[in-house]
Amino acid sequence: MSGENNNEESQSLLVSSPKIASRNQSSLDVPAAFITNSYFDELTNNIRKKPMPWEGFYNAGLITEEEMQTFRALQQAKRNYRTYPPESANCTKLILVLIQKLHRIEVIQHMLVVLDDILESQEEACVQCFEYSTDQDISVFSLLEKCFESQDEYIGLKACKVIIKLLSIQTKNPTFEYNFMRIFTFLESLIESENPSVVDVVIQVIQSLMQIRGSRQFLFNEAPSCLKNMKPTMSATLNNCFLEIVNRMCQILKGTVNENRNNFMRVTVTQTQYEIGFCLWLLTFDPKIAEVINLRYDIIPTLVKIARSTLKEKVIRMMVGILKNMFTLAFDQNFPNILVSGTQTCLIALNGRKIQDPDLVSDINDFSKALGEKLDCISTWDEYVNEVKSGMLSWTPVHTSDQFWKVNYMRLNENNYMVVHLLSNLMKTSGDSTVIAVACHDLGLYIKHYPDGKSILNNLGTKHKAMELMTHSDSDVRYEALTTVQTFMMNAWKNTQINAA
Repeated sequence: MSGENNNEESQSLLVSSPKIASRNQSSLDVPAAFITNSYFDELTNNIRKKPMPWEGFYNAGLITEEEMQTFRALQQAKRNYRTYPPESANCTKLILVLIQKLHRIEVIQHMLVVLDDILESQEEACVQCFEYSTDQDISVFSLLEKCFESQDEYIGLKACKVIIKLLSIQTKNPTFEYNFMRIFTFLESLIESENPSVVDVVIQVIQSLMQIRGSRQFLFNEAPSCLKNMKPTMSATLNNCFLEIVNRMCQILKGTVNENRNNFMRVTVTQTQYEIGFCLWLLTFDPKIAEVINLRYDIIPTLVKIARSTLKEKVIRMMVGILKNMFTLAFDQNFPNILVSGTQTCLIALNGRKIQDPDLVSDINDFSKALGEKLDCISTWDEYVNEVKSGMLSWTPVHTSDQFWKVNYMRLNENNYMVVHLLSNLMKTSGDSTVIAVACHDLGLYIKHYPDGKSILNNLGTKHKAMELMTHSDSDVRYEALTTVQTFMMNAWKNTQINAA
């Protein structure tokens, strides 16, 4: 990787590339704007085969006779040589002029396909693109961004592909800056498409775009407001209900492990997991993003679940790579969730498989060892606090251990009653019945052993919430709520006896 990635590669071996970049290379094996999708490929091939009425455009005064002859020669050269000859690069500026001048959908589609094909084989064509500038468009990027306003999805996606190909070259210049607002606004609109093939292409475009310097920080920090900042000219193709891109990708990733998958998952599940995993892996190389990504999107349980269940090594590499980045670059923020989500158990299970890739085996072993060393250093109380911090409460033995509560109930008062506040908040806001029941249970034991805690919970509104939960639909929640309310109501002399015991 280039630019911003140079310092990333010097990180500890726990964040080494999961076989996407080799150990001795900094470049990714996924070329910028490399898209493989049968839907997209079929459209492209059909556009290539469809003849353009250049003579009709000439008769209508839309192009000159010289331009007409140029494109006829270009098409003949492609038929003869199956690729464009070197002199075809000289047509690049003419293609850009026609994209600006003509507005028929089939013509713009054809021009973008020809431009993409020429850029694929002729480096000189890139130079001509960078030299393009008119009174209407300050650069080739502003010209291509106008394609996002088209009613045709293919035109916008093909323009994205060309833009990324040009950016992958231009951003090697440290003085070059690109504003990602319009391209991410367009992608944000299409990631909600009802066509699963379109969503798949969008994810692949984002995957390529995120290898461009500056794109990741923009995607994570600015993209959620793209649609709010869109220009009025784009309002015809967009509405205001789209979710921001990273959130939507995380939703799709979670959907791949749900029993009832949405219709958009007609695209191969394994490939979708890999593509979204690739995007998240790139994002988590930024320590600031690694600190908050799980807080925003709660992805750690899904990553562990996919790593444990998938049979594809390339997907395991992605999931393990993301977890390692989050563990290494943002330990304090992610360790509680990594612990409670069963990451170590998952790594042990993966170690028992016959994985073919020796680098992946080494990465799993290293990660498991580092995580195991951290686990060896924590006490039962630390485990409990990490579970509470994660918000993923379950009926682990610590919650029902009399010895644990007799020894540790006063520790709930530490750090300005941090654990008490967390449990109270989970009881009020969680949508998981088990979490609510366990939180209610623990707070009941807290005031059983520490009656003075009643005033603290009253101030937090916990008693009132417990009374409301007595009519909850879940029987466990009702039982724990009733028990906690009874503890609140105990006579002072009873509390004294229990506390002395």
